[in-house]
Amino acid sequence: ENRYAELHFSDEDVYILACLVYHEARGECFDGQVAVVEVVLNRMLSDYFPDTVEEVVFQRYGDVWQFSPAPYLYSAEPDKEQYLAVHTAIEEREHILSEDTVYFSTAPYNDSLDMIIGNHYFCKIF
Repeated sequence: ENRYAELHFSDEDVYILACLVYHEARGECFDGQVAVVEVVLNRMLSDYFPDTVEEVVFQRYGDVWQFSPAPYLYSAEPDKEQYLAVHTAIEEREHILSEDTVYFSTAPYNDSLDMIIGNHYFCKIF
């Protein structure tokens, strides 16, 4: 069963996710782009993060954005590949990341590394 089946996505949510993938991972392989979306969706399922795409993507801690492209997110020009990555993450039954993987960066965020895809390290919450 798809772990994200209980989540609902508007057209705006899909657009926000495609813009995020454009800025964060358009130069990465397709699985790396899907994994970026999975991080957002995993955060939506987590008790430690907000429940909506918009709140997760634009979340801040003080002056620090959780996703660095958030301030200029809408300058993105996502193409079919970014939209396909979003739909793949939302609809697939087999996921790339574990459900508790909620961080990615160009260096390990913590010692709970789930996997490395391209230039991104994907880490679990604990």
